[in-house]
Amino acid sequence: MARVDTPDILTDTSAGAPKGGSQTSPLSVQPAVEASAAPQRGFTIYDSMLLGMVIVWAANPAAIKWALDYIDPLTFNALRFALATLLPVGLLLASKESLR
Repeated sequence: MARVDTPDILTDTSAGAPKGGSQTSPLSVQPAVEASAAPQRGFTIYDSMLLGMVIVWAANPAAIKWALDYIDPLTFNALRFALATLLPVGLLLASKESLR
């Protein structure tokens, strides 16, 4: 019996196949991109931004618990939304893009 390297679905076993082995069809799986030996670039700005996001998200529950000891929950959420609005509005104003 012939050794088959690909799954049966991807192997062409038609009558035209040569004796003593199977012929793979054009549907056989080939790697889309060859693995390259590109060097690692180290710690980038994207890694720094990701680390900053993780720190903010990790500190958020503790900050909320602490703040709710001193502030009413509705007031606290109003402050959170106000502060969250300042960043995109500030970026929009800094970019000098028109609103239209």
